[in-house]
Amino acid sequence: MNYTAPMVNRMKHTKANTSINYKGNACNLRLKAFEDNRFVLVRNEERFKKIIADLEKHAEKI
Repeated sequence: MNYTAPMVNRMKHTKANTSINYKGNACNLRLKAFEDNRFVLVRNEERFKKIIADLEKHAEKI
């Protein structure tokens, strides 16, 4: 299903990534989302790397 909101009306959101069907926490979900090709332009920037490091620090080990 498509998640719609004023700022993210084109984001795809699947039921598989909901808390009921997913092991982990919100950090795990964000890390998975950041693997998408739309982030390839910022992947090597220091700010993006810091976000990834912070998420990895708080992500549940699954």
